[in-house]
Amino acid sequence: MGNLKLSAFLVYTCFIITAFAQNNPIKEIILTEGDWEKLQLPSETPLPIVDLLISFNSKALLIKASVKDNHFKDGDRSWRYGDGFYINFVTPFNSSDNSSDKFYGFGFSVVNKKPASILVNKDGEYFPKLSPPPPPEIQIDSADSNSFKTAEYLIEIPWENVYPFNPLKENKAGINIVYISQNDDRSRIIQMAADDNNYDTELTNFRKYIPLRFKFRSKTNLIITGELENRVIDGKKVKAKLWIQSPKNRRTRLTLKIKSAADSLITAEYFTRRIRSGLNLLNQTISLPKKDGLFKVSISINDSTMWEDAVIKYRAQRLSQTPEVIKLLSHTSHNKFIDFGCDVITYHIEEIRNEIEKFDFRKDIYSLFEKFDNLDSLTELFTEEHTILKRSGYLSCAFRSIIDSSLQPFSLILPENFDPYKKYDLLLVLHGSGVDESGIATNAAINLLNENLIIAAPRGRDLSSWYTGLTEKDIIDLTHYLTILFRIDKTFLYGFSMGGYGVWRLGMLYPELFSGGIVVSGIPFNPKEERPDYDMNNYLNNSKKLDYLVIHGTDDNSLNIKYTDAFVEKLKNNGYKVEYIRINGAGHGNINSKDYIINWFKQNFD
Repeated sequence: MGNLKLSAFLVYTCFIITAFAQNNPIKEIILTEGDWEKLQLPSETPLPIVDLLISFNSKALLIKASVKDNHFKDGDRSWRYGDGFYINFVTPFNSSDNSSDKFYGFGFSVVNKKPASILVNKDGEYFPKLSPPPPPEIQIDSADSNSFKTAEYLIEIPWENVYPFNPLKENKAGINIVYISQNDDRSRIIQMAADDNNYDTELTNFRKYIPLRFKFRSKTNLIITGELENRVIDGKKVKAKLWIQSPKNRRTRLTLKIKSAADSLITAEYFTRRIRSGLNLLNQTISLPKKDGLFKVSISINDSTMWEDAVIKYRAQRLSQTPEVIKLLSHTSHNKFIDFGCDVITYHIEEIRNEIEKFDFRKDIYSLFEKFDNLDSLTELFTEEHTILKRSGYLSCAFRSIIDSSLQPFSLILPENFDPYKKYDLLLVLHGSGVDESGIATNAAINLLNENLIIAAPRGRDLSSWYTGLTEKDIIDLTHYLTILFRIDKTFLYGFSMGGYGVWRLGMLYPELFSGGIVVSGIPFNPKEERPDYDMNNYLNNSKKLDYLVIHGTDDNSLNIKYTDAFVEKLKNNGYKVEYIRINGAGHGNINSKDYIINWFKQNFD
């Protein structure tokens, strides 16, 4: 296999030059509201030259960047592979090495000729379902007399995108600004403010940073922010802290509004407080509506400047009563659909309980509310129909593992007009590293639109398991389980990136279970561990040879296409039927494989 440079799930086949402020480290950046602080990223090469100006106001952190280089490349994930910025905004805690596992990782670059921004990582979760900051302003000038080009960036990171941080209530944060430049041979030059080779990795959830301090001016405009004591409560009231910055002493009218999750106004009340010049800390008790649900709480000053947050009100007793009803149904019947429904609803209850127990201000409250909503919908359907398989579309499910009786999650998508007694084909969908299965399962259903296809996507014990160990065993058990739960004719594998390796692995080790496999941007070995039993080059001579559709982009900077080229050639030489699509210019995740997959099914399995 050769020597590989490994960083998380990325297989780099290029040389990397990394520069950071080693000889003259930046101790701290102190920002005064409205002023611009200068910073230059260190470099061990003549180009690029990256000059920065950093500032802030009551709404956002602001970064102006001037980059001189002899090229500015566009492409898939250019914020990771070049050319572009990767910025970690960190909420620090007391540590000797200036590192924290509370961070937001943002990418800013040009993608498909347009400025783009993306939330890459939050606290170790890749590509969370949260809104990114606005796209940056990027102006690229033509080459000057020295054959340099200059790219001017204006990057804005609103405080709402780094919730719950706000400089009005916390005057300390941390930052690492990284610039990545990709050369024509795909080698990269990486310049960073803080020395952190793990700035974008799954190897650790800790990110290093340079301390940031924020100072508001004494004459700053009237501004407000706040914080709820709890965001998930079993009770009638919630306490809030308010931070108000005022340029002068004044009596101020504040408006408290409570809205439903759908933004309908429920209550509005007004109260007056005496505010002194400077920063004020106030306490306010908020009475919530009688019913359970998610409520949006806002407090505004003079109907203009506003702080808003959300709270979930629930009854803990409700989470205790539901399992008893489910158990009663399960004990009175040995129907496989009832048993499945009981397991799924039990899983959802356990997941909500665990999330409430660990819930803090950095968690996504709207995601938790969706789980409450989903539980209510499933429970209502199950108590009425004694099955949850009455509706087509997406279901968040779980099955009980044979290994340890734990409930292991998977996504299930049933076709239109689903009939539990009709025969269907099964597509087992395997997700990429660092993300869960819901997105790839939904996209597969949208793209294929096949009324004879059930889609199931396991999550795995670890989002970056590479489909080995217990996750491998669970998926095989899930495959057997689904063929008992449904009437399955043929079973297919489909995987992207890490999931592509999963297709190679499961297809080679358990060929008797499957009829074919689809690999998109995947390679035949596990880059996290260089072991013979993880290299599928060693399993080519199984008795049953599956049919494969293989799709890979020639410009994939994550998992190099050369490994796929070599493996496909070996497969063909060993008698496998492989349709191989090499897409010129495509990267890792910007491949539209829909038509290739539909045609492959029609030509081989209709």
